[in-house]
Amino acid sequence: MGYPKQSLSRWQIFLQDTLVPLLTSRRTYVPDEFLQDREIILKSLDFETGDIAGAVGTARLVPRPAKTILRIPGRDGEEEEEEEKRERIQEENADIPIRGNADWEEREKKDQDARFFGAMRVHDIATSYAYGWGLRDQTMWNQSGFLRHYDSKGIPRYSILTVCAPVKTGCQLDETRPCIVGYQSDVTPLEDGRLLVSELNAFLVLASRYGERPAYADCDELVITVITGSDRQVRIAQSRVNFVNNTFDVSLSRILDFETTIEKNFDDFITLVGWFACSVAPRTSWA
Repeated sequence: MGYPKQSLSRWQIFLQDTLVPLLTSRRTYVPDEFLQDREIILKSLDFETGDIAGAVGTARLVPRPAKTILRIPGRDGEEEEEEEKRERIQEENADIPIRGNADWEEREKKDQDARFFGAMRVHDIATSYAYGWGLRDQTMWNQSGFLRHYDSKGIPRYSILTVCAPVKTGCQLDETRPCIVGYQSDVTPLEDGRLLVSELNAFLVLASRYGERPAYADCDELVITVITGSDRQVRIAQSRVNFVNNTFDVSLSRILDFETTIEKNFDDFITLVGWFACSVAPRTSWA
């Protein structure tokens, strides 16, 4: 059985003449004129609520509350009190290390090699948390790893480290929740109000990969959320890809700064974890 006819137009959004040159260029940020030509205005995404452009009730995805994340059972299956879990996570030898070493704040600020390995702690948490925290059975979101593509010269064109998708019984994609959350790293420093080319590319890669899945074949829209880590900073970018009109919008969150340690920004960290297994807002709020 083939897909509905509407799915045949889904690739049109990826075949625009001006899009391919941008994605294959050496640019790191999407030019303003590119966005203006498509009448795309970069809106704000509220990191805590998921609301867009400061309008209450416009969230498409809402990060799972910190209290829920902290109540997820530990390795032994026993539920811990919220404060107990906080303390266990923050232990020096925790299974999920969220602290830099004692020299992080001083030595690693100037030592680029040390900065790299320190930053990897941030990325490791984001790309492996689901296995360590047992989120799938609790939230009905599944995590898979690594979407990569190399050109003919072996140069990576994209590397999405992990993808989270809502699932139903049997670990099949849930067609009632047409949304995907991906995590990638980028060497380009994040800047407020500027969209990275890698973020745009990740939108399109995930939309093309998942927009053709049978579970989403009847969906006119797919909400793509891309979480990008750069050094010790993290940002969330979100797009609603409309396959009928071949359009997409873009919203950017504030930049999370883990320059010192994650421990000192623990509330942001827990909210970030919640974005990997979001609650889905009613479709009526997607306008």
